[in-house]
Amino acid sequence: MLSPSTYSQEYIITPAANVEAVVTVNPTATLHQKINGVLTKVDSVSAGTVGGTKGVAVTFYVENEGLNADFSEGQVEIKYNGNEKAYVNVNFFLSKNGATNKPSLLWSKADGQHKFNDSIVNHHPSAPQYIGVATPVGTSSGVAAKYAPLREEMVFLVDKNSNNMLFRGNCPLAAPSKADGPQSVSFDDLHDYMKSQYENQTDQKDFPEKGAYVFSDICLQNPTSEGGSILSELQSFGNKKAKMSALDDNAWYPSGGPANVNGHLVQMSLWSIQNNKDAYGLNAQLAKSLSEWMNKSHKVQRIYYIHCASGVDRTGLAASTYLASNHKNLSLLQSFIYGTTVNKQPGDSAGGKQVNCQDMHITPAKTDPNRSRYLPGGSAPNDSYDDAIVDVWNKIRKPTTKVTDLPVNSGLEKGLLNPNTCYVYDDYPWAVKVK
Repeated sequence: MLSPSTYSQEYIITPAANVEAVVTVNPTATLHQKINGVLTKVDSVSAGTVGGTKGVAVTFYVENEGLNADFSEGQVEIKYNGNEKAYVNVNFFLSKNGATNKPSLLWSKADGQHKFNDSIVNHHPSAPQYIGVATPVGTSSGVAAKYAPLREEMVFLVDKNSNNMLFRGNCPLAAPSKADGPQSVSFDDLHDYMKSQYENQTDQKDFPEKGAYVFSDICLQNPTSEGGSILSELQSFGNKKAKMSALDDNAWYPSGGPANVNGHLVQMSLWSIQNNKDAYGLNAQLAKSLSEWMNKSHKVQRIYYIHCASGVDRTGLAASTYLASNHKNLSLLQSFIYGTTVNKQPGDSAGGKQVNCQDMHITPAKTDPNRSRYLPGGSAPNDSYDDAIVDVWNKIRKPTTKVTDLPVNSGLEKGLLNPNTCYVYDDYPWAVKVK
């Protein structure tokens, strides 16, 4: 029997035919299965058979022992076609006392190595919520990553001024050279990706050279469920023995100023942003700090990089909040659309991706060839994220009449021929004069 004082949840994994799926969780959590009618602690959960002709379904339980945490990090390993494997990192949502009456979520740290198929993990007994776990694709085929590697398509310029820049993206760790091998921040790739994106979005060729700016990494991940990824990131910033305590209280690391790593000036901080209405406190604090940092004339230019694991939900929430805080001439609609806009995404990327976006205010309607949207929570409307955006707006802007919902055209448009259509803008927030 699971402990009544901890967070746990029942799940079901349903791999397709000819696929074996193996679930493991991080050391702070445990897995349980019913064996001979008795709920028993197990090291891993396996379902399906490579070469099997039928899909299967296996029920299991995830528990966070002794931790007041409502989700836990895990990994699903997919075996197929003999010795081939694919991996996906998962956050399992947990509820107090294993209750099933609380809306539960399951989401992926999309790492760009996988594409969707019908091998899924879905929450049980609620309505299915899918996660892709499929064959590797692209140049990284066959190399399993423990943590989500950096994806060039996720790097996007959110804001710029005469002093500094703000980019968004996903986890900046490079893919490992061998399966489940060590990963560290790819500063050279980040520089190249940001430079290319800056030139694409601004038509300017004046991006600073390596070492002429401080790369200020702002990690939005959770140390309880994503500690391994955060620690790998931290130890890339000049000290392979650095401890997680160095990131306490949103402090910059190294504390004495940026480190020089292979010619790059770099610092890191941790802001563990929540992805629901409770996000306001820390999210608004980060937005305020970013506004101050962005508008300050530093001796050496700063380039700030906000990211969660996949660069989708928490990153979009933080970007939208920053724009609402820093660009007072932007409307709620504009702040939300700009904050959730990214580069055109490839077909195998995961999350609440909307690729057939229409440029706002262009008649006749025209699909934007360069940009996609990631709607927080994977779809629109999503009450958790929508409430967070609305709550942030009301507290920051303090409108005479409080906003209760996002504008109708902030997410998916109803009644359009393509159900995946939503809007982007044909300009950028820094092109709008700030009053």
